[in-house]
Parts: sequence; C-alpha cells; structure tokens
Amino acid sequence: MDNLRIYEIAAEAAGVAPDRCVFIDDRPENVTAAQSLGMTGIHYRGIDDLAVLGAKA
Repeated sequence: MDNLRIYEIAAEAAGVAPDRCVFIDDRPENVTAAQSLGMTGIHYRGIDDLAVLGAKA
C-alpha cells in the first residue's frame, strides 16, 4: 500500500476531503505526509502545540 494511502483512507472514512482534515502526530515525517495531501498538520510535542485549535493546558 502506498504510504500516503492511509491518510486518504482516513479522510474517506470521515467523509471529507483531505483539506478539511486536521492531522496531529508526534512524528514530523507523518505530519509532512499528511500535509502533502492538503491536510492541516500539527507536530505534537505538548499541549501548547494545540493552542491553534483552542486547547488550553
């Protein structure tokens, strides 16, 4: 399976286009892969990284 296919499957399962998805992961290479399909990618290192989503510590 193509490595990017898993991100496409996730968007399809959610019933939305990839550009409507937010992908959060602690591995930068996974975030970059999701971003390459148009997803908003967030590299998670701690709660402060989620501030863009309105999360508070």
